[in-house]
Amino acid sequence: MEFIKNKLGYYQSQDTDFDLSYPEQGNEDCYEIEDNSHWFQARNLTIEAFIELHPFKGDFMDIGGGNGFQVKSLNKGLFKRNKIRAVLCEPGVNGCINAAERGLTDIYNCSYEQFPFDQHSIGGIGLFDVIEHIEDDVSFLKEIAQKLPIGGRIYIAVPALNWLWSKEDEYAGHYRRYNVSETKRLIKSTGLKCIYTSYFFSYYTLLVWLLRVLPEFMGLDKTNEESRNAETNHHNNNSFVTRVLNVMHNIELSLQKIGIKPIFGTSRFIVLEKG
Repeated sequence: MEFIKNKLGYYQSQDTDFDLSYPEQGNEDCYEIEDNSHWFQARNLTIEAFIELHPFKGDFMDIGGGNGFQVKSLNKGLFKRNKIRAVLCEPGVNGCINAAERGLTDIYNCSYEQFPFDQHSIGGIGLFDVIEHIEDDVSFLKEIAQKLPIGGRIYIAVPALNWLWSKEDEYAGHYRRYNVSETKRLIKSTGLKCIYTSYFFSYYTLLVWLLRVLPEFMGLDKTNEESRNAETNHHNNNSFVTRVLNVMHNIELSLQKIGIKPIFGTSRFIVLEKG
């Protein structure tokens, strides 16, 4: 498939008809809050730390990377230090436009099936809060793994703990959250080698339960618009809350770097390798 870089700064495919389990406003909603959200910033630091602990060879591809927030962060840190080229593969047009405005240059508006792998040396693939939007996550991962060379690695971040399921998951287009058993199912079914897996964001668990699950348990249901507004408000932390969360995040990440994993968390990180 031929790609042409348009005036907006991203490569566009001829076929832009994608079936996505993701809100139409999803990328725009994220774009409004990413730069000021502790959650998004802390997730970037976690992603970078785990990739550095479990490195790959070659170029990196962020599939479904939205507005390029993760890629930009990696380009400024780990990838710049190690001279790694990062490519963003995003089916949402708004995400590609926002990523270009953020200064990214290797942006492809396409699905992973359409991406020109033959023109790149992809050795690492990021799926950061992506596979929970895929109904058949096993087939999806198997197909992606086929695009990688032997030894290539897939880095995955997903929402965790089934008992944290709420209207926000439904609004976001999630099919599931991942606990230990779901993670084991995924690894066993794909046949990929598990290099690492762990919960993270343990300190967010109580907050998510109080802000999302408890109100529903009490019968305080929200419309999609109310869920959207609530999520925006949750990410707009004040300075004191942000300082507290930063301290807790630094403690959690420091422990993970020396092999001490949290026993629960609102997210899981998984590193898989093609054998």
